[in-house]
Amino acid sequence: IINIITEEATNTQENQVNLIYGNEEQPYVSARHGGKVGDDLFYRGYAKYFDRADLRTLQDTPANDDWNEGRGGFRVDYNATTQDFVTVQG
Repeated sequence: IINIITEEATNTQENQVNLIYGNEEQPYVSARHGGKVGDDLFYRGYAKYFDRADLRTLQDTPANDDWNEGRGGFRVDYNATTQDFVTVQG
């Protein structure tokens, strides 16, 4: 059984940007935006990208294991009533 629990959109009502650049992380960038519509609908969206450089072998040559990845997603929470809560995410 896999149970993944994410933070409710009501708790991430801000903008956030991260940038990391180093010897292996070249670069790592992420951005998130959260907001609300009315009093009952909360949302957030995010995007991330990273590019990892080759590690080095004992002979100080590239290990040819560099890689990169980009992804994004969203979450919408709707408080339909005091007892009914709807979440859509992807």
